[in-house]
Amino acid sequence: MFKAIINFLSPQKTGALSQAEREAGLALIILIMFIDDHLSDIEEKVLRRELKNFTWEGPHNEEYFVNTCMAEVRVISESPDAIKEFIVKQTSVLRAKSTTNVLQICHDMINSDGHKHEKEKEILALIKSSIIENA
Repeated sequence: MFKAIINFLSPQKTGALSQAEREAGLALIILIMFIDDHLSDIEEKVLRRELKNFTWEGPHNEEYFVNTCMAEVRVISESPDAIKEFIVKQTSVLRAKSTTNVLQICHDMINSDGHKHEKEKEILALIKSSIIENA
């Protein structure tokens, strides 16, 4: 599953995806990872390790981006309106080419830790809805 995340984010694998799309996709993946209040240390360590395997083209390094995104997700996690706003902001950046991959990775993330939390399913439904609205 982490290989799918890296393949999605890696410019060598995605070619036509912009850095903004990779960042938006990663932000949604991080949201799914954190929303159930059950983030495996192993998940986070693997994600951070794998992020180092590709060229990051953002204005800040990938570690800064991930830390900033995780902090934002922690802050918004208790506010349904803030979560929806975050999702709309991220999905507005995604083009059709990247939405299928993001949805699949988010779905796989929900199933990866053996804890299918209702909040994760709700967030995935919000992501899908927002993508449809942006299409």
